[in-house]
Amino acid sequence: MVHKTLAGMQWASENLPNLMLYSSGDDDILVNLTKLYFVVEETIDHASDKSKSSITCVYGGRVNDVVHRHPSSKNAISWEKYPNRVYPRYCLGGFYTMKVETVKLLYLKSKTERHLLNDDAWITGILRKKCNISDETLVFKEKNDIAFHHGSSLVVAK
Repeated sequence: MVHKTLAGMQWASENLPNLMLYSSGDDDILVNLTKLYFVVEETIDHASDKSKSSITCVYGGRVNDVVHRHPSSKNAISWEKYPNRVYPRYCLGGFYTMKVETVKLLYLKSKTERHLLNDDAWITGILRKKCNISDETLVFKEKNDIAFHHGSSLVVAK
């Protein structure tokens, strides 16, 4: 999954203007684009760290998420690969939006940092912190009616 996300970030970094918006979402997420527009309008330029625009975490996020160490966990990370007990604050990868200027910073940093299996925590948490983008730039929009996980219960009209 990390490689697909980074491929999208690379393309955006190389082809889109800095102030354009970039969104990343899982393939099983449905997004209400009208509601997304209003949420992004409200949040994207209102980060308390005015040197960076915000990252709008439409599908929610995690704070003080404990790193899984047990080898049976699909997201197990060794102490050698990541020496901290918890991940930095991060977006859940279901869906998030940010300006391309932020995408460029994250993508460039990804080329010099060790990849972790938990790509949500790695990209919008660890890489973000290594780019000196503060926690306050993450805007969590949890329990909303903007993004839905459709799973296997989606019915498509013909």
